[in-house]
This record gives sequence, C-alpha cells and structure tokens, in this order.
Amino acid sequence: MRRDYLLAAGGAAVLVALTTVAHGQSRHLEEAITHAQSALMQGKQGYPDALVTRAQEALKGAGQARKEAPNKHLDEGISLLRAAIEQGKQ
Repeated sequence: MRRDYLLAAGGAAVLVALTTVAHGQSRHLEEAITHAQSALMQGKQGYPDALVTRAQEALKGAGQARKEAPNKHLDEGISLLRAAIEQGKQ
C-alpha cells in the first residue's frame, strides 16, 4: 500500500523536474511546484489524503500556467499529476 503512495508522489515530483527545466517560471508555475513538492513529501510519509489535496492544488496551478504559456513538458507533468491523484485516491 505504501508503495502506491510513493508512486503517486513520484508523479508530482516529475512535474517539478519537467517544468523547472522546460519552462520559465510564472507565479502559477511556482505555486504548482510548491504544491507538487508538498504532495511528494506527503506521499513519502504515507498520507494519501494529503497527497491528493496537494496534488490537486498543484494541478490547478499547472493548468493556469499552461494557459499562460502552453508547453508539452508542462502537459506531461499535468498528466502525471492526474495519475498521482488517482493513485492517491485508491
């Protein structure tokens, strides 16, 4: 069960890595990264509800950042965040 939380948190971590490298940071992106990092920490600690909450916040910020400047790497990070949320809910 804890392994699932780590996999979900991994999706949030990928968002951080992809967007930091591939995209200039907007305010929305910075917020998304902060929430994704928090989701990763919550997942590592085995708190799926907190992981889902933080990943959902990261997803909101990433979606707003995508509206400002579409980017295929950001889209991939968003997909991984969605997967993290689904895994965290299970």
